Amino acid sequence: QDVLDELRWPKFADALVLAHKPTSIAEAGMDSTARQRIAFEELSMQQAQLALTRWKLKHHGVDQSVDFQSKDVYSRWRDSPLVSAAVASLPFDLTASQMECLDEMWGDAIGDKSRMVRVLQGDVGSG
Repeated sequence: QDVLDELRWPKFADALVLAHKPTSIAEAGMDSTARQRIAFEELSMQQAQLALTRWKLKHHGVDQSVDFQSKDVYSRWRDSPLVSAAVASLPFDLTASQMECLDEMWGDAIGDKSRMVRVLQGDVGSG
């Protein structure tokens, strides 16, 4: 609560109302306190979920019943008909950086018997 008071952020329920029914131009802006509070809440929940997942992996391990070396696992995402079709269906071409991210995530996902814990973030229109 001290952080909320210090930043002058509204309570979460109030932030939702302000974001959806602003009473002024300032409340409707991208840098409004309501939007900041909602974004903070979303990021906090993501971080908590990742921490819980890491804790579960540390204390309970990976489900060994999963066959990571199955013949259905492709060594490259480009070889997967499903992933290739999904990428091809996009109304734009992936950038070199986006393809590099896919390569890295695919490698992590099939690389060994540990679960990949990763968050991919990007800004729409950031290039």
